Amino acid sequence: MSTRTIAVGLFVVALVLAPALATAEVTRVEITTRRDVLGGRTFLSSGPYEHIVGRLHFAVDPTDPRNRVIVDLDGAPKNAAGRVEFSADLEILRPREPGRGNGIALIDVVNRGNKVVLRSFNRATGAADPATESAYGDGFLLRQGFTIVWVGWEFDVVARPGAVRISVPSAAATSGIVRATFVPNTKDADLAVGDLAGYAPVDPMSPENTLSVRERRDGSAVGIPRDRWRLNGNVVTLDGGFVPGRTYELAYAAANAPVGGLGFAALRDTAAWMKYAPDAIASAKHAFAFGSSQSGRFLRNFLYLGFNADERNRQVFDAVLAHIAGASRIDLNRRWATPTSLGSFAATSFPFADARQRDPVSGVEEGTLDNVRARDHQPKVFYTNTAVEYWGGARSAALVHTIPDGSKDLTLPDNVRVYFFAGTQHGPAAFPPTVTAGQQEDNPTDYWWAMRALLVAMERWVLQGTSPPVSRYPRLQDGTLVRSDTVA
Repeated sequence: MSTRTIAVGLFVVALVLAPALATAEVTRVEITTRRDVLGGRTFLSSGPYEHIVGRLHFAVDPTDPRNRVIVDLDGAPKNAAGRVEFSADLEILRPREPGRGNGIALIDVVNRGNKVVLRSFNRATGAADPATESAYGDGFLLRQGFTIVWVGWEFDVVARPGAVRISVPSAAATSGIVRATFVPNTKDADLAVGDLAGYAPVDPMSPENTLSVRERRDGSAVGIPRDRWRLNGNVVTLDGGFVPGRTYELAYAAANAPVGGLGFAALRDTAAWMKYAPDAIASAKHAFAFGSSQSGRFLRNFLYLGFNADERNRQVFDAVLAHIAGASRIDLNRRWATPTSLGSFAATSFPFADARQRDPVSGVEEGTLDNVRARDHQPKVFYTNTAVEYWGGARSAALVHTIPDGSKDLTLPDNVRVYFFAGTQHGPAAFPPTVTAGQQEDNPTDYWWAMRALLVAMERWVLQGTSPPVSRYPRLQDGTLVRSDTVA
């Protein structure tokens, strides 16, 4: 395998300072390594690929209407030009000869810092650093000619080899209470609360810090006496150990809230840079976004908040594939957000469907796509879900295609398709199946072959105008969708 690097002083780093980027949202690109993929192997007509690793630097205008939706952006430090600066890890797999690719940048929205598309679409191992043959599987995405992109967006991803991370500023003079719920699987005395990894307690010994427990997720909380537990960062030690299956909630005071919503701007501006900057290190005519589970929820919120148009009012993504996200969004754009969370308590909130609806609780009328921020520059969208998103994890997938009280089917927008993989679980299990959690064997039914077909269908829809398969999902009108209380 050949490796091409540029050494500057003691560091292996190349600085790409393009004049055209001086006033753009992407202001600087650092390239740390460039290497041939699998020693220059050819992937059919796409030819050989290269793997680029580096870092993107951004500067956004906090007064721009597209950015004002970012919570606490106005309180972040600003440079001499009045812009807020931040940076994110960047990795790209691109054809060595760009003209041999399909012209599409497929941005794999990382899940808690982890790469997803090679493991899933390529049926590969889940390598943090795709350097071996097994990390590329059967090469499907490369044979199709996609440029694959990873950029950091989640502020609380813990540093580890291969993790794709972002560094965002904190809002000045902020303090408040952070909280997270967790359900232990084992009777351990020490437990790291991952949802709070991004927050250090102001005073770990404070009597105001609280820990409570519920026998069921929807049960009443009972406070645990302060002298029975201790706090070290986000690690809780409980005398006698935690009871598996019970729901605990930890809360403590924190300071210097990170401006987490900049993660949306990072994705937006990376895609816009690749589509519109003439000297981007990897250019693309079209941009697709794929997100699975947590990152699928990220994409639903990305669209809802209007991030599919950049500061210059140009469309960012031509296609969005939000996989196994249900009707949920992500808890990212608020002070003291917990994006690592499964979102059972914070992420499933109105609006659920793309079409404009009236919230029976608040009276607000809007949709995920039909609102003042997101109405223009809408991409083509695929929502794909399994049975788990319909009945488990508070993802409430049926609300994607019903009115908020679940009593009536909705008509989907023309640019949206919904597909249900019946009889499957959140992520396919290995075969032969085993019991890894709960009482039943895991479900090995593999939907990724269908996902490949849908990706190709999306490509044809965008590039050729060929309509994809009609939506396939359960409906009230034909009895394939029923109320949960009618099922024994």
